[in-house]
Amino acid sequence: MKEPSYAILGLGRFGRKMATVLETTGAQILIADQDQDMINRYARHATNAVCLDLSNASLLEDIGLEHIDIAVVDLSHHLVPAIMCITVARELGVKKIIATAGTNRSGDILKRVGAHEIVIPEDEAAIRMARRLISEDFMEYYDLGGNLCIIKIRPRKDWIGRSIRKLHLPAKERITIVAIEENGKTSMDFTPDTILQKNSSIIIALRKEDIYTYI
Repeated sequence: MKEPSYAILGLGRFGRKMATVLETTGAQILIADQDQDMINRYARHATNAVCLDLSNASLLEDIGLEHIDIAVVDLSHHLVPAIMCITVARELGVKKIIATAGTNRSGDILKRVGAHEIVIPEDEAAIRMARRLISEDFMEYYDLGGNLCIIKIRPRKDWIGRSIRKLHLPAKERITIVAIEENGKTSMDFTPDTILQKNSSIIIALRKEDIYTYI
């Protein structure tokens, strides 16, 4: 199955996080923004990086959007260029367009001009969306409210073959293992002496500000 190709039009906080998370898939990623400094900073996360006026339809038509499967328009505080990006993306056949909006009202406008999905951006929303685009049927982020969340990850290399007790994860990493998944089965029946295996996944609780260490 062919990996989807992505375009991120506008490098706001949401767009920047999407770029860094989607990069891990090895997919083709196009980023575009009118800020050259921002393009220079994030070009390494993308296959192609373009600096241009995102409100200019002629320029947008020349950056290859016709080859893109999924477009993320992160211009939530700039309604006119957001509308232009969505309009051009739809005309060029982009299958899915996700747009950020600063308010519900602006979100309604963007949906009327062609956005398939609207996001009121937060960091955890970017993580959920990027992970869902990578794998539609796999959820690995759970918001517990406040500053806590749960994620599913592979054990780090230096954790494999060691017991939970010896890792001292709550003290050293500020995380707590709540379940372990092996052979497709998730269980909470583990002890401090349980050894983490290479092919297992661990479900951990942690603070939201620490999440970027593990994705």
